[in-house]
Amino acid sequence: MKVLFAIPHYFRPVGAAADGRAHGSVGHDPQPRVAALSACLTAIREICSPRVCVLSHTDRQAHMQPREPIHADVVVCTVGENHVLGSLAPTVHRWAHHPTAAAPPLLGYECHAVLRDRLGDYDYYCYLEDDIVLTDAWLFRKLAWFRGQFGDTRLLPAESI
Repeated sequence: MKVLFAIPHYFRPVGAAADGRAHGSVGHDPQPRVAALSACLTAIREICSPRVCVLSHTDRQAHMQPREPIHADVVVCTVGENHVLGSLAPTVHRWAHHPTAAAPPLLGYECHAVLRDRLGDYDYYCYLEDDIVLTDAWLFRKLAWFRGQFGDTRLLPAESI
């Protein structure tokens, strides 16, 4: 199974935005953004891992179980030099950097272009904000099972609704 993730990421190291508002992507301390992006990328590595830990309540043990690995390509879209990619630990999941000249509010559209340009090469396409942490180790396997049982059209809203 192959999954493509496109992640918009922006951080500008100043006190407030040009409009005077402060928010998570603009500030003096880049560490919260580094931690958020690191957690996001690490979670992708974990849910795509070829092994999973299963808890057995009967014997109160954790058992490592093999499973089919998921090949994940991660593309992090940024605006110019306004990012913290250089501050990520070397142990963080591998990713490709896609720098853009887009305005920060339009960064999501750049991610959608990355997904569009690679349409047909993957089983699943995922747009994921840089501070979202996926926690379901079986997410894509569940989607594949559902797709196998009911087909692709059941994953979409019904036209009659």
